Amino acid sequence: MDTNALRRDARVLSPGFPGVEKRLIAAADEVDRLRTLIADQQHDDLCAVWMNGGTSDEGCTCWKADVL
Repeated sequence: MDTNALRRDARVLSPGFPGVEKRLIAAADEVDRLRTLIADQQHDDLCAVWMNGGTSDEGCTCWKADVL
C-alpha cells in the first residue's frame, strides 16, 4: 500500500469529505507505524538474512518477507 498516495488522495477529498480525509490519513499513519514495528523485529533463526549476517531485509526467507 502506497501510504503517500493515500495521504495525497485524502487531501484531494478534504474539501467535500473532511471525515474521509481524517480516516484515510489515520489509516496511512497506522500502516506506516506497523511497517516500522515489523522492520524492527529480528529475523527467524533459519532466515537466509540472519544466517548470513545480513543487515537489511533483502534476501529474507522468513515471515518478514511475507509482511514487508
